[in-house]
Amino acid sequence: MKSKVNVVSVLLVLAVLIPSAMCGFPVFAADSPATNWNDYAAAGFAGGDGTEASPYLISSAEELAYLSVYSQSNVTRDKYFRITVHEIDLDAHQWTPIGNSAIHFTGIFDGNGAVVRNLRLENGTYDAAGCGMFARANDATIQNLTLEVILADPTGTNMVGTIVGSMYNASELIDCTVSVRATASQTSVPYWGGAVGYLTGNSVIDGVNVYGTMDIVTAAGKETHLGGVVGRTNTSNAGTKTVEIRNAVNYADIRYVRTGGGTAPLGGIVGATQHDDIAGTTTKISNCINYGSLTVEQATNGRVGGIVGNGGRASKGTIGTLICQNCVNAGTLTGNPTASIIAYEESKETRLVNCFSTTADPLYNKGTASGAAVEGCMVGISLETLTGARVRIDTTDDGASGIRFDSLIDKSIYDGLTEMNGVSVELGTVIAPSANIAAVADCHDKIAALEAGGSNTYVAVPYRNAVWINDQCANDDGYLETAYYFSGAVAKIHSNNFLLDYTAVAYLKITVDGWSFTVYADDGVEEGSVRTDRVRSVGYVGYQAYQDGLQNAGTYSDAQMAVLKVYSDAYTASQPEA
Repeated sequence: MKSKVNVVSVLLVLAVLIPSAMCGFPVFAADSPATNWNDYAAAGFAGGDGTEASPYLISSAEELAYLSVYSQSNVTRDKYFRITVHEIDLDAHQWTPIGNSAIHFTGIFDGNGAVVRNLRLENGTYDAAGCGMFARANDATIQNLTLEVILADPTGTNMVGTIVGSMYNASELIDCTVSVRATASQTSVPYWGGAVGYLTGNSVIDGVNVYGTMDIVTAAGKETHLGGVVGRTNTSNAGTKTVEIRNAVNYADIRYVRTGGGTAPLGGIVGATQHDDIAGTTTKISNCINYGSLTVEQATNGRVGGIVGNGGRASKGTIGTLICQNCVNAGTLTGNPTASIIAYEESKETRLVNCFSTTADPLYNKGTASGAAVEGCMVGISLETLTGARVRIDTTDDGASGIRFDSLIDKSIYDGLTEMNGVSVELGTVIAPSANIAAVADCHDKIAALEAGGSNTYVAVPYRNAVWINDQCANDDGYLETAYYFSGAVAKIHSNNFLLDYTAVAYLKITVDGWSFTVYADDGVEEGSVRTDRVRSVGYVGYQAYQDGLQNAGTYSDAQMAVLKVYSDAYTASQPEA
């Protein structure tokens, strides 16, 4: 939508970035070592006997490397492993994945909330089973881990994932976070995911977040199935009935270049799904969100989907089912074709239930199958906070006033959401001193970070749907009759804070089936920070209003002008030339 300016003065709505660490992005080490951790592994674990009551304990990088060595003896079946320290740094050497094609990891690994930093998988040749912290998980559980990974040009393998190359036989990946920096030129790896390369065998992913960047270029004629969380799912192997991905979020920006033409599936959650030879097989993706910017550089057959790049890949009208339920795309999609949820769908049966997108792409693009069943979905959801602020003038003896920020939402979008069965919406404005609020476009988890940091950091002002303020904005430049205008304000700002910079951002919280997500207005950010003309104080807004009152007699009462003069004088006195 076009930006608008309110009558009184100019302001907008986004804020400066909080530190990058708060958004989950690590600072990776620069140099790449040639040595390998297996040559520096400890002689054993820190304690425990591998039972559930007494897990093998890992308290150092050397002991974690020992797990890689230990796994080669094929003795991890039903064994328990637990990290006992807050942080392990693996920067000194390259990593050898745990397990391989012949010897899978079959135990229970508990990260115990630890951060494993600088796990390096650079320019190496890896086992075909997978490249990641773990090569292949088979009837295994990996949980409660935060992992920082540096990945560069792996060869020899078919499956690349930061945590697990491939997951088989009812394995579980639970409550893990990944920050990845991945680059590859001339790669021949067919399956590549931000967390898992290949997911099959009734396996489950639950509560996985992926941050960072992936920049992948294929070798000539090679196809990679590339996903923010999983490269490819498969329910076609004998005995495999379902795979499930739930509560996963991709924040990573991904660029995919397919060299030599051909299809290039890229999805915010899954690159491609396959389920083609067993009746009743299902891939279910639920409560998942993509925030990442997804790009395929190719003239045709790019297949860029906010959730899935290619559904039913290579199945051509077969008997499997793909379900996307409570899924959201809030990232930018670039390629040909693109779709908000599934870029190219070939499954026999596809169901899209309660799926939403901030982009206006179609929900899915039909491949060779008959099409998808769609229920309770909407694309093109967006908000805009106006580039002006209005002062809330208090003429009482209290001596405090406030500042108001106006925003808009498309009428058809808002009305459509409120009319959906089982869907509730909350519209409002987040307002804060600029130092306490992050730019929405670059750090979508800012509110959780602010709440964790303490109280009084921001104010969420829900709009109660009493009366839209369209009539108050009707004379503003660029007024849209097709939009609802609403406001949020912060009051009781006293004279000692008249020059404190405030910013605001409109939000829309959508709740369905007890699961919620929030969409924020995201304009005003340039190169990771807020434009200077988007930040305003009560003093500045009062100054503008006072000037307006001097030039247009009768705009404000004498009592209001007296208050505005206090704001104006405070602002004028703060200027260098004053």
